[in-house]
Amino acid sequence: PNSNISVVITSGDGGTGSLGVQLAKKMGAQSVRSCAAPDHLSYVADLGADVVVDFTQADVFDGVPDDSIDVVFDNYGANGTAQIAMNALRTGGWYVFLAGGTGPGICEEPACTPKDGVNQLSLWTDSSGHDDLDAIAAIADSQGLTVNVDSSYALEDSADAMARQMSGQTEGKVTIEVIA
Repeated sequence: PNSNISVVITSGDGGTGSLGVQLAKKMGAQSVRSCAAPDHLSYVADLGADVVVDFTQADVFDGVPDDSIDVVFDNYGANGTAQIAMNALRTGGWYVFLAGGTGPGICEEPACTPKDGVNQLSLWTDSSGHDDLDAIAAIADSQGLTVNVDSSYALEDSADAMARQMSGQTEGKVTIEVIA
């Protein structure tokens, strides 16, 4: 466990963010800050977030002092988040970007000025094989993480599943059922 660690998760109510909140707390983070849709605030708090910001009213970084955060998990990827994160992160901290948002990803010139001493990692998960998924399942099981399934769709309704996922209103994972 890592005590005295402060974590910001840019979107705590979706699938990856809900797991991120739980994992940060299970690994000993002293402070976990995230944001969520107005009707998901208590859901994210119940997962373990100490501060949950209504993203329709404020930014998750509002009121966060410079040089005060150890880890930012940017699982939403909005434009400008990397630069704001650089300001908030302490030297030795980590900016972890989950590919797939609208933002440019990790902090790179000229769009963003990286901060000396801040580590950056861009994640892309290739879940075409079972090895990665089995490893993630093992971590979830060993840490007692729970996965909330927001909704499930048949393969032929994949477009509807994607629309739900992109709505910004999910509470957990959106799944597609594939029957072989």
